[in-house]
Amino acid sequence: MRILLVDDEVELSGLLARFLKAEGFADVDTVDGPEAAVRHIETHKPDFVFLDINLNAAMNGMDVLRRVHATTPETMVCMASAYREEYEQSSLEQGAMWFLKKPATVDDLLAVVRSVEK
Repeated sequence: MRILLVDDEVELSGLLARFLKAEGFADVDTVDGPEAAVRHIETHKPDFVFLDINLNAAMNGMDVLRRVHATTPETMVCMASAYREEYEQSSLEQGAMWFLKKPATVDDLLAVVRSVEK
């Protein structure tokens, strides 16, 4: 399974990538900006994207989510934000399959990833 982690907190996404690799997921990539996320998704077509909403002022995670579903609708997306009340419903309405409120635990992320495997 191809996994992409998109977060502007580079250290966090690096830690999550190492954790997932230790759990047996070999194909895990990280990017820190929305433009890089869109390019990576269009080129590599990951099976699963863990996508932070607050990326930068020009393009946020919701914008990336719309692009994912326009170009690779088969890619499953989990949105993440500390602002659940503002974004959870709209994320799910726009095609995200999961929403995790930050700070989420690694066990929360692992549970979502394992459900993608099934």
